[in-house]
Amino acid sequence: MTQNLKFGLIAFQLFLSVAACSLFTPSRAEAVTRPIFISGTAILIMEGFSASGSADPQPQELYDSMAMEPVQTSGGYAKVIKTETKDFSLTCGTKGNGVVCNIVVKASARARVDGGSRSAEVVIEGAEAQEFFTKLAGAGASQAYVHETRDRWIRIESQPTRFTFSFKQL
Repeated sequence: MTQNLKFGLIAFQLFLSVAACSLFTPSRAEAVTRPIFISGTAILIMEGFSASGSADPQPQELYDSMAMEPVQTSGGYAKVIKTETKDFSLTCGTKGNGVVCNIVVKASARARVDGGSRSAEVVIEGAEAQEFFTKLAGAGASQAYVHETRDRWIRIESQPTRFTFSFKQL
């Protein structure tokens, strides 16, 4: 399958997911997390607002907890961490009155994606783990950086020698 066709399929599935999720929004205030699993890739979209107008601070809390400065992206300013091998990326940026975080995990030797169990995990060690730790916890930090959503679907733990991201739809 060509790269353009793969990208087109992923974009179409993302469009369908967004359309379907806008019809089924939670009635209580909670982050709207939409997982999409396709071809060994997990795409997680976490919004702090829904079409019904309910709001939750969890994406904003994740954005605020990242020690790094926002950088210019094609969609505006965002905080971005990503691996050189492109098997993991976390991007949180402002959108309207809220924050949207997009997380992508691609299956690799260090990343597991399981659409059947609706889960994804990546473990990064070495220099990249140190880089992520500095971006998340801040230069000179001595405590591990840990962020877990209230629904426990997403957990991020970063230490100087090891970074772990996990998603499990409960």
